[in-house]
Amino acid sequence: MNSFFRELKQRKVYRVALGYAVVAWLVIQISATVMPAYHAPEWILPIFITAAKRDVLINARTANGGTPVTVDMPPLTCSTM
Repeated sequence: MNSFFRELKQRKVYRVALGYAVVAWLVIQISATVMPAYHAPEWILPIFITAAKRDVLINARTANGGTPVTVDMPPLTCSTM
């Protein structure tokens, strides 16, 4: 499991995920401030929030150029009592 987190750090997945999260938060804050001035319907802001969450998760998963992060794990064994 330790090699998994090391691989994430090496591919800079943490940095990319944090960057996307900050940008998503900024877009949500600006939207929440500006939308009432344009008399936007109330259902638009939750859509922005949902889209921002989805995009952060998708981009964090593909932060290393679209290649899924994989780690060699030993096979699981099941012992009987």
